[in-house]
Amino acid sequence: MAAPSSSLAKAALLLCLAVALAPSLGRAQTFPVTQCAADRFRSDLGCTAGDVSITGIKLAPGGPTSCVGGTSVTADLDITVNFSTPDRWDIGIFLVNDGKPPMAMSSNGGAAVCSVGVLPTTAPFLDLDGASIGIPADTCGDGNGRINGNTGSGVFRMTGVPVRCQAINLSGGNLYIPFVVSWDNQSSPSGSTCRSNADPVPNTKSKCNSPNTTVATEVAYGTVPVVVLPQITKTNNTPNATMGGTSVYTVVITNTTGVSLSGASFADPAITGLNVTGVSCAAGGGATCPAGLTVAGVQGAGVTLATMPVNSTLTFTLTGTVTAAAGATLTNTASVSVAGQSNTASDTDQVLPRITVRAQTTGGTAAFNYTGTNGVGTFSLNTATANPQTSTTFNATALNTATTITQTPPALWTVGSASCTDGSSSFGSLSGNVLTLAASDLTAGRNIVCTFNNRPLGADLAVTAAVNTPVPTAGNTVTFTLTVTNLGPDPTTGAVLTGASLPAGYTLLSSTASQGTYSAGTWTIGALPVGGTVTLTITARVNDRDVAPAASAYSFTTTASSNLADTVTANNSATASVTPPVPRLSFVKVADRTTARPGDVITYTITVTNTGTGSARSVIMLDPLDEYVAMGLNAYGTNVAFSSTDSTPASGLTMPAPAYSNSSTTWTAYTATSGGGGAPAGYDNNVRQWRLPMNGTLRPGGSLTVRFQTRIK
Repeated sequence: MAAPSSSLAKAALLLCLAVALAPSLGRAQTFPVTQCAADRFRSDLGCTAGDVSITGIKLAPGGPTSCVGGTSVTADLDITVNFSTPDRWDIGIFLVNDGKPPMAMSSNGGAAVCSVGVLPTTAPFLDLDGASIGIPADTCGDGNGRINGNTGSGVFRMTGVPVRCQAINLSGGNLYIPFVVSWDNQSSPSGSTCRSNADPVPNTKSKCNSPNTTVATEVAYGTVPVVVLPQITKTNNTPNATMGGTSVYTVVITNTTGVSLSGASFADPAITGLNVTGVSCAAGGGATCPAGLTVAGVQGAGVTLATMPVNSTLTFTLTGTVTAAAGATLTNTASVSVAGQSNTASDTDQVLPRITVRAQTTGGTAAFNYTGTNGVGTFSLNTATANPQTSTTFNATALNTATTITQTPPALWTVGSASCTDGSSSFGSLSGNVLTLAASDLTAGRNIVCTFNNRPLGADLAVTAAVNTPVPTAGNTVTFTLTVTNLGPDPTTGAVLTGASLPAGYTLLSSTASQGTYSAGTWTIGALPVGGTVTLTITARVNDRDVAPAASAYSFTTTASSNLADTVTANNSATASVTPPVPRLSFVKVADRTTARPGDVITYTITVTNTGTGSARSVIMLDPLDEYVAMGLNAYGTNVAFSSTDSTPASGLTMPAPAYSNSSTTWTAYTATSGGGGAPAGYDNNVRQWRLPMNGTLRPGGSLTVRFQTRIK
């Protein structure tokens, strides 16, 4: 065999070197995954080649329809990649996130952050330098003019791509996404092995493609149908709204779209609880306020804005009054609209709660003074004017803040209860004269009505009267016990019991009061707490009926009162009484024999006893005699017809001279004589009645026994 030529030997040597060095050349430099093409290439790019291009970017279904200029918007994008005839490898797609020029280095004002994508190696794209030629490490897709049925075009989706919301000239006010597509014009390993989106980089500064933003057709490649809206803000002059207060709203529209803006409209619809009375406009940065600006126009269909230069502003000021219809919050929303899409800004104010105070009285009318915290002022209410009388409504000055309302009542008045309501629940705690609302009660929009229920200070004084001996005997002593109890609701300092003078039926012996002084029938008690009971005992002798002949002289009624009102009058008085002394006579008549014959003498014994409680006066003993007996005239001595025996102690009666009647039916005075009517000596047949009108008074318990004789005819 002939020796190889020197050129063949050199080629073999280069091949060996390539094989030997293949592992070290198998992977190129790896870049930060969000680094843009120019920064990866380390030079501004020319991107003059057209081997690979992006001819359209569309939103994946469900993507945004608008964005606010100057902000970031995230979307899933379907990117149409177009190849010319030759093979091109390791395609890199750089979608600019920050909206800056895509072909300049960030240090030169170009894009600094990009979403970087690589094509898949599956259809319609190709794997020209990977597993198909024995280099499985290369996983970045390739392509040429023959892909996808020789159309040279395929669609690749990138998800979650954040881009700056901006429009440019020729994008028609829609979102424009700057981009660069790069490639390698050599396959691996002659180029470099591409494994992920950290690897793509233009092979040369011209091996890339980016739209010319002065050419409408190329601008269309990076334009997506997302309307770029101006920025709008809305604020007002207070963090909280007050009913009846004024709210001044400031709406600022700034053209942040990146291009001159025309055809926009501004609206601020009416809301419940706010009555807008005025609107004005101020322009800045070359903008012009709309002519004929009215509240009706702003709150209706809106007003059309004149063309706004980039970064110019329109500032609208709306002045309104918060009405009683406001709820817990007052949300006012303004909008700026472009091409059927709107950007809105809202201001939400919490409506400060409103507090109304009412005074109500029972048992009379009076004037009350009030002071409060958290916006509740100083004022007076008089229930003589209206009952209840209602204050003006106060707007609280702070939300979720404990609030107190202090009532000062007039003398001899007090607050019985106090509470607040919002119409659905009751709340508030009363301590003394101070009504406290917890911080949790002062919530937004609450209409609070607090009522103080007042009453006169009162002491229900209950009187009782008792006697130890309800049925006494004249001359004996009795003890009356009088009590006064304060049943409330308030303590009193001026309790007094009147009417405690003893009537003629009694003689005062002594008195003892547990509190205060008793004199001339009046018991001055003084202070008496709620539930307190005081006692007055009066000891007296019961007089007989000769001193107090009327029954009313044994009864007296006492009445309690104080310096406070007493609405329960049924128990203010009590009557102390005993059963008046009354004599009760008992007569007992017995004979000394049960049978008799003519000529027999019968001795009769009559005992009269006072079994009552009072002395008996004008006691008369009388006895009718039948026609078959003669009255004895000398039974106990000459002309002594009667004898008597007194009780011990003495009854109080003495024997009088007897009187006689000779008629049994009527009293006919008759002078009895011995032998009268043919009777034996010492007897008188004519006596038909006798009478003894006793001298003296028969005391209670006293008795007198009288005896006389008759003879059977």
